[in-house]
Amino acid sequence: MHSHFKDDYRNAIVYKINSKVEYHIVIHDTFLNVEYKIGDTTLIHFKDILKDKENLSTFKRTIKNQEFHFKDGEFILKKEFKSVKMFSKLEK
Repeated sequence: MHSHFKDDYRNAIVYKINSKVEYHIVIHDTFLNVEYKIGDTTLIHFKDILKDKENLSTFKRTIKNQEFHFKDGEFILKKEFKSVKMFSKLEK
């Protein structure tokens, strides 16, 4: 992979070698916003939230309604959030 930083190292583009894929990354103090793109088309967007500033491989990745937890670079847990309809009140 090859990368290019801009704007005080708060934005980066990472280019995948031998591919048209680009990762557009906005860097914040405790999280990253990432767009996985081919050309002008964003295929997926996700947010990585750091869990330990001393260990960058321990983080939570949020994609739409799912969370993926990583510890020391190892996948440990997946959560999926679903919306449900509340029960309606019964009439007597």
